[in-house]
Formats: sequence, structure tokens, C-alpha cells
Amino acid sequence: MKFFYIVIFDGEIESGVNKKANAHVKYLISCGIDATLILIEAGNKSNNTPSNLIKNPGVITKRKNIINRLMNARKIAKVIGNSIRELQTTDVLSIRYPLPTAYYPIIFFKPFRRCKVIFEYNALINQELLLTHFYLDIFLEYFFGFFIRSMADAGIGVTHEITDYERTKTGNRNKPFITIANGIEVNAIQLRLPPSSVDKNTVTMICVANVSPWHGLDRLILGMSHYSETHSVKLHVVGEGMDIQKLKTLCQQKNLSDHVLFHGFLSGSKLDRLFDESHIAVGSLGIHRKGLSQTSELKAREYCARGIPYMVACSDPDFPNDFPYILRIPADESPIDMKQVIRYTSAIYQDPDHPQKMRQYAIEHLDWSIKMKKLKKFLEEVIHR
Repeated sequence: MKFFYIVIFDGEIESGVNKKANAHVKYLISCGIDATLILIEAGNKSNNTPSNLIKNPGVITKRKNIINRLMNARKIAKVIGNSIRELQTTDVLSIRYPLPTAYYPIIFFKPFRRCKVIFEYNALINQELLLTHFYLDIFLEYFFGFFIRSMADAGIGVTHEITDYERTKTGNRNKPFITIANGIEVNAIQLRLPPSSVDKNTVTMICVANVSPWHGLDRLILGMSHYSETHSVKLHVVGEGMDIQKLKTLCQQKNLSDHVLFHGFLSGSKLDRLFDESHIAVGSLGIHRKGLSQTSELKAREYCARGIPYMVACSDPDFPNDFPYILRIPADESPIDMKQVIRYTSAIYQDPDHPQKMRQYAIEHLDWSIKMKKLKKFLEEVIHR
């Protein structure tokens, strides 16, 4: 079996989505599958292409106007078409959904190809497109989404909620679907050396994300603005994203510019050092804005592998509701209660072994080696249908 995984690359090798794509290939190969990551790079071509990338079709332009989008559609359609021509009846092409309708060549559709096609779903697409204001994509999804979905042979959702939603959207209840939550390459993540305790002066938080409305950091900043007791609270925001400027403006309005630090994209020792200095991490606090109650976010898995407790405002199929190292926040628009955050963090630090316990849980439940064994079995079932 050949497995081609098409990914539009955002230019940062260390970003969560790109780590996931590389791990898919690496661990499927270790399971005995001839897997290939097909890279379509957005923006300037990177000099740090991972060694396990077998194909690199080239560069597309980051979307700026309708001309660039049409040029990108032509390039991506050519990549998909060429990939399908290489694959046979026992092979699989996997695509992270959605791509707008114009990106699919004629050979993609069932009557013209031999291979199986699987879509990977990471969100409720309509809700996410509304939040990101990609109105052309909203239009195409509304009118053509059902047809495009019907051409896929199977689907993978990262949460049960997304899987159930997409199964109903296909109009075919017999089409094979599976839920495989996101994973992490645990050995590639450094176990942190945390502060020994939460002292009476400062509680430090960290959020690593491509900062978007559904991360809900505005809730946390508002909560910080309402807190006026003994502790000083500090937040490190690591990453870029569409909400960065909005959050910077909010910090200025709330006189928190000295307490919320925006670092941009970081990796390696600089990121490790920030994790070592932080007491608690921040997961998504606004997933409900996408119409979701569950998530399978990559940053939560990195937090667990690093051994840092974190707060989140949604459930996750990989973590039980009583997992002690997650602070559950209400999934609404209320400001985050910093008193609750400080009480929880202080209690966790009564156990100095919490980083090692979180790391062990990640090894046993979150590592890509476990996830890809499940995916391999599903791929074999799809091929033999």
C-alpha cells in the first residue's frame, strides 16, 4: 500500500500542523506502509525541509487577492492530479479538508481514479470559516461541500463530535469513518524543569498557538484585568495569528502591556526556557465559538508531554474528565477567574512529581506510534472494502 498525505505547509517547520504531518509519515513508515508527505508550501520556500519529505511540489502564494487564489488553485489541482495518477487500487490519498472546489481536478472524482481518497476533518468547517471571514470559501463550501464530501471513500475526525457531524454531512451512513485524536512525538518534546512552587508573588502562564478567535485569550486577558489580589499574574503568548493585534490592543486598553508578553514564533531552547519559567499553560478557551464542545488540539498534547498543567474550556477524547492536570474552565464568554487559576496551580505544585506523571500519560496514550497503528488498521479496512 502507498499512502500519499497532501499538506499545505505554512512555512514554519516547528508549527503544530507541520509536526503532525511529519509524524504521520514517519510512524506510518515504521508500521510498514509506503507513506509519502506531499508538501505544498505557502510563502517563501524554506531551507529547513524535513529529511523525510520525499516530494516537494513547490511554492504557492499566501492568499492576498483573487488572482493569487486562482493561481494557487491551479497549482494545487495539478499536485493532486499528479499524485492520483501515481496511485493504484490498493493505495490511499489523504487530504486535510477543506480545500475550495476549484482545487480539485477532474481526476479526483470517483469515475476517473483508481485509488481511495480519505478526508481528514479537524473542525466544523462552516463555523471555522465564519470566524476566519474567508467568505469565498464559505460560498464554495455551502454550494459544493456535500458533493466534494461524497467523492471521498472514507473520513477521519479528530473528535467524536466532528466524526459524527461529518458522517451525517456525507449523506451515506455506511461510509467508513473513524475518530483518531491528534498525537504528539513524545521523545521530541523536552520534559520541563518547573518552578519548585507557586510563590506569593507571581503566577506565570504560557500559551503556544497560532492565535485565533477560538483560542479565547481575550477571556484570559479580561480575567487578568479584573484580578487585583496578592499575586502578580503574567502571560507569555508564543506564536503569530489573526488575533494578535486585537489582543495587543486589548492589553493596552486594560493597562496589561507589561503583564502580557507577545513573543512571536519560538522554538528550541528559547521555547524550552519559557516553559521552565511558567507555572501553568493555556489551551483553547473559546472552542465553543466554532460550535464545538470537544477538541483535539496539538498544544494540549505538547503541554502533557512537557509536564505542565493547563487550563481548557472543552473536553478532549484523549483525556478523562477527572484528569487531575487539566483545569476545566466554563465554555462561555465570561472572563477567566484568576482566583480559581491560582488556587488550582498552587494545589498541583504540592506534588513535585507532576511533570513525570504527565509525561508518562503522554507516552502511554498520546504518542504518534500508538495513533498510527490505529490508522494503519483503518487504511487496510478501507482498501479491502
